[in-house]
Amino acid sequence: MQLHSHRFLAARVIDQAVRDVRNPNGALIDNVSARVFLSGSPMLSYWCEIANLDLSCVVHRARTLMADCDARRRGGGGLPRYRPTPDA
Repeated sequence: MQLHSHRFLAARVIDQAVRDVRNPNGALIDNVSARVFLSGSPMLSYWCEIANLDLSCVVHRARTLMADCDARRRGGGGLPRYRPTPDA
């Protein structure tokens, strides 16, 4: 059970960084530190290992997310946000 708890915590740490990048009303320091973290920092490597996630895949998805957020902030729209249907 403890392994599951550690994996969940690690996934939540990564998820919070994603939320900090996506939040247009958040503190600038949170956004910047999340971007540094998600760009392949040693700490991201550590948390990915615990969460049993592929580091290169997480970094690739994070870069896509950051580019999308930057485009939205510049008024370029970016990719549409995924919204699951009620049947999903």
